[in-house]
Amino acid sequence: MNGTQTAMKSAPALLKIARHRIDALQKALSAADGDKMRLLTGVEALERTRSAEAAAADPTVSGRVDPVELQSLAAFLRASRDKQKTLEAQVSEVGERVDVLRRALVSAFADEKKVELLANEAKARRERALAAAETAAFDEMAIQRMAMRS
Repeated sequence: MNGTQTAMKSAPALLKIARHRIDALQKALSAADGDKMRLLTGVEALERTRSAEAAAADPTVSGRVDPVELQSLAAFLRASRDKQKTLEAQVSEVGERVDVLRRALVSAFADEKKVELLANEAKARRERALAAAETAAFDEMAIQRMAMRS
């Protein structure tokens, strides 16, 4: 079995592997994008909550100053800032993971294209070899007919 025949037999399996890799990377990328969006939504919700709590505790709105409420607000604001920093760090980590997955997906598509090109080249070589063999057979038949006529 020569290299062309081997390439032709392995091409479907290689294409299947390449497509499976692409599907897996697309699913992972979609999940990572979803994670990033959920984290960003969490950051936004935390900011809205912090603004609402600060507005509710504003002495100019309520008309009174409650020291316990102000202490609670200060503790809440500190805790929410810490949580926001944690969420932002997670967003950054997920963003990096998304970038890695995108690069891997681009590479997987390039690999799939290479396999397709190699399979097409092997098929074209096989077709050219068959055409050459067919031409040689017709030439041989023509020579034999000419020899019979002479």
